[in-house]
Amino acid sequence: MKQLLTVLEAQAKQHPQRIVYPESTEPRILKAVYQVAKQGLAHPLLLGKKETILAVARNLGLSDLFLESHVKIINPAEETALREVFAEKLFTLRKKKGMTPSLARKLMQDPLYFATMLVYAGDADGVISGAIHPTAHTFRPALQILRTNKKQRMSAFFLMKHGQEFYLFADCSVNITPSEQELAEIAVLTVQSAQTLFGLRATIAMLSFSTHGSTDHPLAEKMRKATAIARKLLKKYKMHDVKIDGELQADAALIPEIHAIKAHGASKDHIHGRANILIFPNLESANIAYKLVEWLGHYEAIGPITQGLGAAMNDLSRGCTVSDIVEVTAITAVQAQLYKQQKQHKGRTA
Repeated sequence: MKQLLTVLEAQAKQHPQRIVYPESTEPRILKAVYQVAKQGLAHPLLLGKKETILAVARNLGLSDLFLESHVKIINPAEETALREVFAEKLFTLRKKKGMTPSLARKLMQDPLYFATMLVYAGDADGVISGAIHPTAHTFRPALQILRTNKKQRMSAFFLMKHGQEFYLFADCSVNITPSEQELAEIAVLTVQSAQTLFGLRATIAMLSFSTHGSTDHPLAEKMRKATAIARKLLKKYKMHDVKIDGELQADAALIPEIHAIKAHGASKDHIHGRANILIFPNLESANIAYKLVEWLGHYEAIGPITQGLGAAMNDLSRGCTVSDIVEVTAITAVQAQLYKQQKQHKGRTA
């Protein structure tokens, strides 16, 4: 896993992206930004009053001179003209949804809305927030401004790692009670993220409290239907090398011996207890599971990493560490690179 992250960080360093951190006086953010700048993972951009940010940095034992020379600091309160431009753009984007000019101006005083507009306007490449704010606060401006790809539903995954073991858990942050179709789309999106970000050979388990019909219940049937839909989508997108299995209990998804016992008559299409992508039936089960694995299983939880948005914008768990923030920065930077490549490709084929 370390090798995987090392490759990711090397890719981030090749073309450093402009990553905005609205929570600029949070100690973990400042420590992480200091490391990001020193390692050359990105061009960090902090929002807030420069004097306050540098004072906090000094109290943390960080070189304020280094930060001042290697990190761009913008104080939205002083950017009156830019705030007005952004407010006008936000009003134009959201007026059919009830946005008013006065509300748009008020929202531009929120560092996260300002950061999101920087990305929308092309003045930054990605945003990382959530160390001190709940997920809803982070994702609200993303959904309003960056929007989702019309063909994809926004979702998020956690990269769970422990030594050389790693798994992707989805959806742990966004969709509360996804439908069969939405679960299938989340599965396919997570495969795409696994392949493009990590070069991972994906093996998906659609999780339930039932394995291959062992329980006759509508919730188990829901995951069976989601699996069937996901198979069709994988075929549609020519992702023929991706294996998917479901519905499965967690032990059957992860332990070959248990899969052999529970999944009678498993075909070549099944994963045989070797899943590395776990798709949970709802947000409740996914969020509980990742936190249990993180704190009882001593896994590192990196994320949540968003997918299906129109730009690179990622949330942090409020329990995140400095290392988590640095790693999310590397992922966000590579996502930003990929989004740029996609836009260039669309421009050439338009």
